[in-house]
Amino acid sequence: MDGHSGPKEIGVGKEFFDWLTDPKKNGAGALFDFGCYGANLMTWLMDDTRPISVSAVTKRFKPQDYPRVDDEADVVVEYPVLWA
Repeated sequence: MDGHSGPKEIGVGKEFFDWLTDPKKNGAGALFDFGCYGANLMTWLMDDTRPISVSAVTKRFKPQDYPRVDDEADVVVEYPVLWA
């Protein structure tokens, strides 16, 4: 579990905030934002092994601040057993 309190809460610039919270321009919210970092890190940690399944649930805890994108995401990634 990682992250910060949210882009609005940490005071990102208006132009970046507008892009970040536009589902057509950015593609998603927290799932896309932090998901890319997690995927990159796990690819490195797992020595480029591809996962065998990925599941995600997105949520909107602060709809007043982020009405068009998710602001929370839980991602479960399953990898084959590489060691025993």
